[in-house]
Amino acid sequence: MAAHGGGRREDPKTAEVISYLQRFPEEIEADLARFYGRDVAQYWRGEMSARALCVLIEHLPEESATVNAQRGTPWTELLYLVAHIADTVTFQRADYLNAHGGSARPEPLPRPDTAEAQESREHARRVHDALTDMMRGQLTIDAGPADTSNYVPAVETVR
Repeated sequence: MAAHGGGRREDPKTAEVISYLQRFPEEIEADLARFYGRDVAQYWRGEMSARALCVLIEHLPEESATVNAQRGTPWTELLYLVAHIADTVTFQRADYLNAHGGSARPEPLPRPDTAEAQESREHARRVHDALTDMMRGQLTIDAGPADTSNYVPAVETVR
């Protein structure tokens, strides 16, 4: 069947495949080999249809290089959730220790994030430190800094 202008009719998935391959060529090549034992060259040689390649790309698992590149981070949602749970437990243990006369200032697990996310976590850390010091009586509301961005905790950092 001829398309507009008398040219050959193009598979509707071809444009989609080309778009994927332009944006993530190395990731797709690596993922096809890793997860399916296939090679992107099979598409170029006509041994795999655009539809078949598109299906393989769209159903790559969460941990694939292509999905990571699309998401913009090497971490899956599950890894972020696990890190959040680990941080919550660590900070709860530190809060308990601090409330019972100990001294702990844990660090959150490092994450591969944007500067904005890092800044947000650092701000949360400063607020947590200020509240911990207030609980210990080492910082009063009247004496506390109005801007916690320059707050220096009263205890040393421990892991």
